[in-house]
Amino acid sequence: MNICLLGSSFLPRIGGMELAMHHLANSLVNLGNNVTIFVQNIDDNFIYLPKKYEIVRYGFNFPLSGRSGADYCSGIFKFYNTLKSKKIDVVHCHDVYAAGRIARFFKSKFNFKLVMTPHGEAVRVEPEFNYGLLLNNKAKKIIIKNLDEADCVTAISKSIQKDVELISQNKIYCVPNGINVNLYKTNKSKFLHQKIKVKQDTKILISVGRNHAIKGYAYGIKAFSALLKKGVSDMAYVLIGKNTHTLNPMINDLGLQKKIFVIPEQNFDAIRRCYRSAWAFFSPSISEGLSLVSLEAMASGLPLVMTNASGNEDVVLENDCGIIVEKKDYNSMANGIFELYNENKLYNKFSNNAFVNSKKYDWDLIASKYIDVFNRI
Repeated sequence: MNICLLGSSFLPRIGGMELAMHHLANSLVNLGNNVTIFVQNIDDNFIYLPKKYEIVRYGFNFPLSGRSGADYCSGIFKFYNTLKSKKIDVVHCHDVYAAGRIARFFKSKFNFKLVMTPHGEAVRVEPEFNYGLLLNNKAKKIIIKNLDEADCVTAISKSIQKDVELISQNKIYCVPNGINVNLYKTNKSKFLHQKIKVKQDTKILISVGRNHAIKGYAYGIKAFSALLKKGVSDMAYVLIGKNTHTLNPMINDLGLQKKIFVIPEQNFDAIRRCYRSAWAFFSPSISEGLSLVSLEAMASGLPLVMTNASGNEDVVLENDCGIIVEKKDYNSMANGIFELYNENKLYNKFSNNAFVNSKKYDWDLIASKYIDVFNRI
C-alpha cells in the first residue's frame, strides 16, 4: 500500500504529533508499505531518529510565507506532483487544518482514501489559555469541513473521540498513539541523580514536555512545595523539556533550588535514561490528547500521577497504573503524590500494571490497527 502522512510541523521539532508521525511511518514500512511524509519546510536534520520513509517538504521560510498564502500554494503544487508520481492509495492527515485542506482539494481528482487524525489542539479548546484552533471561526469551519469530507476520522484517545463527535458526524475509529516498547527498560539508573547532584537514594519525580501554560507546570511546582510541607524530605522534582528554564524564577521565589530542577529538552537516549532514574511520572496538565511521554513512562515501569485532564484519565483508568488528581488544584496533586509515596503495595501494583499494559501501545501493533482502518474504507 502507498501511504502518505500529512502534517504541518515535523521533526526536528519535537511534539506529540511530530513523533507520532515519525514512528507510525517507520512501523508502516516495517509492515511492508511504502510511506511518504508530506510536511512543511523546516530543517531536515534528524540527529538521533533514523527514518525508513521518504520526506517531501513544502512551503518557505521567509517572513509571512504563511499569511501571504505562499506556503499553501507551494503545498498544492508539491502535493499534486507527489500524488501524480507515487499513485498514493491512502492520505492520512495528522494536521486536520491546513494540511487537511490541501488533501481535501485533491481527493476527488486522485480518488485516494482520506483519513483524518486530529491531535489535541485541533479539536480541544481552553479559552483561558487561548488554546485551540476552534477558537478561530475561520479555522473551525475549515476543520469541520475537512473532518466531514474525509472517508473516516481516527481519534488518538476516547476523550478526543468525544471532542470530534461534538463537531463532526463522520465515522470515527479510536486508534491510540504508540511507543517503541522494546526500547524502554525497567532496570534502574542513577543518570539523573548524577546530573542534578542529589543523593543516590533520592526518589525523583519527573515531568516531561515543553513548558507551555497548558502543561500546568506552575501547578506542579506548587504541588511539590505542598508535598515537602507534609514531611517528605527524600524526594526531588525534575522537569524536562523546552523552555523549562523559564520556571526558575518561580522555583527561586519558593526557595526550592535544591529540590526542584529544570533540564532542557533531551535526546532520545538521554530521556530513556531519565525515565530509568525516576521514581514516578507526574503530569499536572490542564489539557491532553494522549500523552506520549506517559506511555514512555509506563514502558519504563513508572507509576503515574496525572490530572483529570481527559486524555490523562484515559491512560490511567484503562490501565490501572496510577493516581488521578484534580487539574489546577495543587493540594490535590500533592495528596496524590503523597499517597503513592506512603503506599508501597499500591506503588508496586501501579508500576507492574504500567509496564505490562504498555505493550499494547507498541507502534507495530498500532500501525496494524491503522492498516485495518485503511482497508475498511
